[in-house]
Amino acid sequence: MKRYGIRVALALTLAVPACGGSASTGSGADGPGGNATPSASPSPTPTLPPVAADKKLVKQALVTPADLGKPWVEPKKVNQAKAAKGELCPGHKNSAARNKPRADQRRQMTKGSKPGAAIVSVAVRTYALGTEAAWRDAFAAAAKGCKSWTAAEKTFVTLEVVTPPTVAGADEVLAHVERIYADKTKKTLYYVRHWVEARTGRVVTAFEHAFVQPKSDPTGADLTATVALVETQVAKVRTTFGL
Repeated sequence: MKRYGIRVALALTLAVPACGGSASTGSGADGPGGNATPSASPSPTPTLPPVAADKKLVKQALVTPADLGKPWVEPKKVNQAKAAKGELCPGHKNSAARNKPRADQRRQMTKGSKPGAAIVSVAVRTYALGTEAAWRDAFAAAAKGCKSWTAAEKTFVTLEVVTPPTVAGADEVLAHVERIYADKTKKTLYYVRHWVEARTGRVVTAFEHAFVQPKSDPTGADLTATVALVETQVAKVRTTFGL
């Protein structure tokens, strides 16, 4: 997912088939006069839909400004922080590049059109069955390689993996918080980026929320507003995919 910022280029950035029952006999032995119990039918093995079907569904599942409500809008263009494609930080791949999805649809929106407005960059991604561990590993590896870095805009960024918030409708959640500072002393916090990945079955919502932290939350640690936005996307994923 592309990275977006506010100021200084800110304006912003899965089943193991059940085993079939074995045949068992009743009180009589098999053969004449026996009462053999027929074996149970094995559960059908889950199958994936065609990739084309996944691509169609992720488009339908992606939230729109109307889903988020006013004042959210989708501008034709948002200022983009300079970053190489597929990187979380310089020289290190992001989670999607490490664990490539079957289908991936993205959208960027801003909370109004004024300069410095908060931005969300959201993606809906599908994966193959049984790849939860690969998803978790990709998230962890990306974060591990990006504890801190100097951005192309000469700002200084730190990344903290945080306790995953509860997201209604999600089976599993991963999260980190990025803080963008004016200089190496980290005395002036420009803005924060909340990154939340919420898995629902084999569908993952990847949600980045970049905003200027309010005075009531000077370190940008409160994920409440971000979670509310993520829950709207997860609900649409569940409805669209019939989960």
